[in-house]
Amino acid sequence: MPALPSEENDLRAIEAINQRDVQGALANDVEMMMSQWTDDFVLLQSAGPILRGRSAIAEALGSAASAVEILEYVLDIQEVRRMGPGRCTGR
Repeated sequence: MPALPSEENDLRAIEAINQRDVQGALANDVEMMMSQWTDDFVLLQSAGPILRGRSAIAEALGSAASAVEILEYVLDIQEVRRMGPGRCTGR
């Protein structure tokens, strides 16, 4: 079986990360979600302030996790572009 092109491997890896994020959210598993974040992670909320940094986001999620039950979590990523080694952008 021929090896997959690098871009296809990257896109599959991104999809796997996205699915792990959904699984963590639906399980209310903040640790699982956080395990994928870098220290400069930014959370853009549909309602609420922009949260910057892993520790700030963890603090916000930790205090809300016990009070919230996530029933559905749908990622609507329409485009992913590789920007070079270790960098990508999506919308």
